Amino acid sequence: MKRAAARTHVAVIGDAFMDVVCGPIERLPRWGGDVEAGNISQMAGGSALNVAVGIGSLMRGNADASCSFHGLVGEDDFAAVLKRKLDASNVADCLAVDATVGTGCCVVLTGKDDRGFVTNVGATGKLAVEHLQSVKDYVTPKDGTPPSRFHLHVSGFYSCPALRPNLAQYLRRLREELSSTQVDLSISFDTNCDATDVWDGGVKEVMKEVDVFLPNEVEARGISKEEDLEAAANVLAKLVRKGIVITCGGDGAILQQREAADAGKPPRRTKIAPNISPIDFTGA
Repeated sequence: MKRAAARTHVAVIGDAFMDVVCGPIERLPRWGGDVEAGNISQMAGGSALNVAVGIGSLMRGNADASCSFHGLVGEDDFAAVLKRKLDASNVADCLAVDATVGTGCCVVLTGKDDRGFVTNVGATGKLAVEHLQSVKDYVTPKDGTPPSRFHLHVSGFYSCPALRPNLAQYLRRLREELSSTQVDLSISFDTNCDATDVWDGGVKEVMKEVDVFLPNEVEARGISKEEDLEAAANVLAKLVRKGIVITCGGDGAILQQREAADAGKPPRRTKIAPNISPIDFTGA
């Protein structure tokens, strides 16, 4: 396994999927029927894996920064595709393997105005804290110098049911272990969608252990139980250590800091820069 010798390291934990993207399609197929898709392609996916790929690509050529991805896959062709994607994106592959289950897969149906998903979480559904020893290998490497700054990003919370029960404790212990070192730790968190629409699973306990929370509009409303996004921002900001950013697609984003929320100050709204013409607001 590659060890981090960089001054700054970003470790990403969470979901890894093979995405099969079908579209554009005019309508959903009826049972027993068929529809024509403009294209069908496969690509590495999963909220967490996509973040790692993006960060690793941005760090390319920077000897002072590195990125690793920590998830769970099966022993199959889909896993091989994900591993190649990580390698090509300058990301250290720290994927654990469970040969008893397949790699997670998501079929994405895209239309003119929206998307739909059919998902089997596969190995991602079995990802648990015992698969994350490789994270600490980067924080306190036995044969190298630890990074001065270590950022941990956790994503795909609702796609990882086996991870949820012990995640808050895992993050708390990691922070406690690093409190006596020179490593500057920060933690960010993104849940992704809850298919059950319950928006619980211990999410608020996890939020207490993170610095920054990054929900979209649907997730912010679901977890806060507030329909108004500014009210949701205030509720959620008081649950984390530093602040939150609610991503609002074409409407920009809403930022609220913990200190501002505690002081009764309103959240800040940001708009898309006028010289940018986005092609796809997914994840933005």
